[in-house]
Amino acid sequence: MDWLSVCIDGLYKERSSVLDAVKKAKTEGAAVPPTFLGMTPDEVQDYFRSAERELEIAAVLALIASAEARIRLDSRTRLKGADSLARSLRKLFDESTSEWSVALYQYGICDAWKDYISQTGFSNSDKDRYRGRIGAFKELLSVRHWVAHGRYWAEPPMLAQYPPVLVVRAVNELFAALADISIRTGIKNFV
Repeated sequence: MDWLSVCIDGLYKERSSVLDAVKKAKTEGAAVPPTFLGMTPDEVQDYFRSAERELEIAAVLALIASAEARIRLDSRTRLKGADSLARSLRKLFDESTSEWSVALYQYGICDAWKDYISQTGFSNSDKDRYRGRIGAFKELLSVRHWVAHGRYWAEPPMLAQYPPVLVVRAVNELFAALADISIRTGIKNFV
């Protein structure tokens, strides 16, 4: 997330510079960047708050989409396996017209993992923990869909609950869970 921090730091520096110019414009005739001509300091603050939010939304989209890609790539590598997860994934891929259209969450890859977890000999608390990691990721997908498809419906409540740092945590916890499941059940490692 270093790139996001660098971008936000740049926004803060630019905000300070613009606020300084707006304040000095009246007394010292300082040049104000064209975008901010006629704005009050409060309007400048609002502008930069909005820009920061847009950066965070873009970061969330990139993080979730990257996680989705990794899950899809891992699924594709499992298709030749003999375990029940591989069979479930193979069925999903066979029933789909193209790889990109294989469902990810509703009766898709995530649910195949959840079904596989149910078949293991794990304790109920481990099963719940693993399924919870998948469920948290599935919640994030509503945010991804909202951003990626134009934001033309009501903002999903998850957006406020998942700033980029928490998206990173949820994705890392999901990947750790899938890796742990793979190791504990002796199937192909999660890639």
